[in-house]
Amino acid sequence: MATVEVQSATAALPEKTQPEELNTPPETLTVAEEATPTPIETPAEAELKEEATQQAEEPKEAAVEAAAIEEPKEVEAEPEEEAKEAETAVATGEVKEEALEASETVGAEAEAVVTEEAPESTLINKNLFVEGNAPIVIAEGGFSGLFPDSSFNSYQLALNTSLPDTVLWCNVHLTKDGFGICLPNILLNNSTNVASVYPKVNKTYLVNGVAMGGWFSMDFTLNDLRNVSLGFLRSVAKRLNRTKTKLIFRFLESNAIEPSTKISYASLLKNLTFIKTFAAGILVPKYYIWPVNRNLYVEPHTSVVTDAHKAGLEIYASEFANDARFAYNYSYDPMVEYLSFIDNTEFSVDGVLSQFPITPSAAIAKPLVISNNGASGVYPGCTDLSYIQAVKDGADIIDCNVQVTSDNVPICLTSIDLSDGTTAVEVPLFRSRMSIVPEIKNQPGIFSFNFTWEEIKNLTPRISNPFIKFMPRNPAYKNAGNFWSLSEFLNYAKAQPLVGVLLNIENAVYLSTQQGIGIVDIVLDILNTAGFNNMTDPQVFIQSKDSAVLARLKRQTMYKLLYLVDETISDVTDTAIQDIKSFAHSVVINKKSIYSTNMAFITSKTNVVQKLQSANLSVYTYLFQNEFQAQAWDFFSDPTVELNTFVQEARIDGVITDFPGTATAYKKNTCLKLKKTPKYMKPVQVGSLLGFIRPNLQPPAQAPSPVLTEADVVAEPPLPPVSVSPVPPPPRNGQAHREIPILLSLALMIGFLFIFI
Repeated sequence: MATVEVQSATAALPEKTQPEELNTPPETLTVAEEATPTPIETPAEAELKEEATQQAEEPKEAAVEAAAIEEPKEVEAEPEEEAKEAETAVATGEVKEEALEASETVGAEAEAVVTEEAPESTLINKNLFVEGNAPIVIAEGGFSGLFPDSSFNSYQLALNTSLPDTVLWCNVHLTKDGFGICLPNILLNNSTNVASVYPKVNKTYLVNGVAMGGWFSMDFTLNDLRNVSLGFLRSVAKRLNRTKTKLIFRFLESNAIEPSTKISYASLLKNLTFIKTFAAGILVPKYYIWPVNRNLYVEPHTSVVTDAHKAGLEIYASEFANDARFAYNYSYDPMVEYLSFIDNTEFSVDGVLSQFPITPSAAIAKPLVISNNGASGVYPGCTDLSYIQAVKDGADIIDCNVQVTSDNVPICLTSIDLSDGTTAVEVPLFRSRMSIVPEIKNQPGIFSFNFTWEEIKNLTPRISNPFIKFMPRNPAYKNAGNFWSLSEFLNYAKAQPLVGVLLNIENAVYLSTQQGIGIVDIVLDILNTAGFNNMTDPQVFIQSKDSAVLARLKRQTMYKLLYLVDETISDVTDTAIQDIKSFAHSVVINKKSIYSTNMAFITSKTNVVQKLQSANLSVYTYLFQNEFQAQAWDFFSDPTVELNTFVQEARIDGVITDFPGTATAYKKNTCLKLKKTPKYMKPVQVGSLLGFIRPNLQPPAQAPSPVLTEADVVAEPPLPPVSVSPVPPPPRNGQAHREIPILLSLALMIGFLFIFI
């Protein structure tokens, strides 16, 4: 079913409040058989009329037009009588009495947009929207940033390059004989060749109290405009017998006077409950939401989005164009600007009106693809090769697991234990410093804080091989690449087309109290040095399982904060959610916290994602891997089937993966844009595969995973201050922090060699 949305900048008021001068077409669009406004006879018009009567009258098609219109009065001319009220018929859907009353007023400007229903193509948090739907892209006059506004080519390009449910915007103006035409504004000469076709038919009218001269659509019949290039609503009109009408009130400049109420739009904005009596939503200039100062820097957002949603109104933002100057905060990246309106943690508009619809289409498309130590399924994790490959594969966000060396250099490593991801266990210098740190792990490890950056960067990387026995990863490059410091990582990321960077901070309490390393301060200093404190592109995401770390960052920064839940959960309490919201914007959970499995069969689906998203917390999920051993049987050993189910059915906001290329290829799958989803692209159903197994052969029932409670979330104490000097390791007497005897080290080395060679 198609939807007609009509925007206007005029409120619904009693007839006596309507101005007598020209206002652009009214706010309601309905299907009408015919409408004949009272003409304003002039010599030039009479000449046109005589010429038109000599030609065969073209059959009139159903037009999209206003329910009523008041004719203008020409400057220095006697006022004309009010136009006759057109007979109207709303095709599909009920229109409330208040809305119909609104349709009888004189509008300041009206635009129509028509769209076909299509499968949802976005996965942004739907709870941020008044109707629970993802934001829509509205193509202003089609792809008017490239082709003439409202031209056929403009509309066609918008449909070919944007989301399948992109809405086409038509700024409706009426001809003298009541036909609707698409124009960017009230004057024909601003967007057509009418001045060259009819050079003598320009007039001057009062438009909202201001004299305006030019060629007006109401001075011409549809037949008169046969040689003028413009957009007609003929094709739209044929489809309106199966539409419903939605009225949207359009706000103009905040200090402009709304012609019906005679008050400013800024004042009307304070009375949204009044707007709700006759409109389903509002359209506002983008600066109503994110004000921009005279120096072109963004100021703190207003409450207009949340106020509109509280009033039950949809809200759309306008004035987006890629080739116009906008706030420096966005570094001239329009994608980042759109994301600030549709993908922040506090609110989201219900749609954006753009001259370049391809850009918001890309911004809205979800989920985010987040690398896990770069493309660590292809190259050794946290190496230059893995990060370069992740960007090449189309990752939206690349990550750095931040570790700190003994000389306080932050670096990117898969783990604080160099035994993971490097060949340190094979090197005598590193093997000799193997120790046990119970605060980190109960097994022996070779920890990064015991070595300088100069020592570590010369280590040989080792590729992650979770399933080495049957499916080893990229053997030819299992030891390729070089490690990067955090500074090198950030400098590389700044030059790439990324949504953001993700920094993971762990073991902050131990490093602070036992090693004298303030990892949080070190990371913030490096971010500032790299210029990320003044940048919005790429964005900075910081992840931690320690609430104390995130709480401190929430007080000190504006970065996006992700709380990592490092255990499988079956539910989350409301109090725990509220606590998480106090220090984080998003939550990272594992796959089994969404789909419970038993012997690799999916047995149930939790409501964890739904509950977190309903609290305006984005949900990212780990860890997606291509090897079939990492997937439930229900996904048929196909990583794309798994991704599709988590994205389409579980509605997660992002995937964390060793193979960002696989996730990116999934996002680009054109099958997802079809109006009817093919069977092979539908998500798997919970328990469907298990149902093929006879009951006596099914896996035995198992206890549910624990529930995430308030105690789990706030268990960490506040982040302690950094100790003046590192705590020296105790003597070799079997105490907590101790080195491992050489014979044990050799045994461990042999074990590692056996595993990885």
